[in-house]
Amino acid sequence: GLTAIGGDLTIGWNSHLASVDGLAGLETIGVDLEFYRNDSLPDLSGLGSLQSVAKDMRIRENATIAHLDDLASLTSVGSDLTIAGNAVLSSLEGILGLSSLGGSLRVHNNSTLCQSHAEDVAEQVPAKLDPLIYENSGPCP
Repeated sequence: GLTAIGGDLTIGWNSHLASVDGLAGLETIGVDLEFYRNDSLPDLSGLGSLQSVAKDMRIRENATIAHLDDLASLTSVGSDLTIAGNAVLSSLEGILGLSSLGGSLRVHNNSTLCQSHAEDVAEQVPAKLDPLIYENSGPCP
């Protein structure tokens, strides 16, 4: 199966996409990875083997992704990791396996994500640049 993509992978504007299981086995992205405005995608379960993204990774404005647990194997992002505007995202624990972030962690405008949870996760992710964590307005336990 597919284990590497040498360039960018952008999956966006798919109102009926319900799964990315076809990406199971994918380990590396050679440039950027972006998930943008996938209104029916509940999780990133097909990315359970993903270990590295060479440059930027963006998970933005996805209406139904509630957690990032499927990114537990991700250890390296070469530049920025942006998680923004996801309507039901409530946990970032799936990115705690990151051992290298070449840019900054940017987490903002996630309406169901607790701000202090986002700040706690940011403290645990070893990023080269300071994190940008703001306007996450979900309830905190």
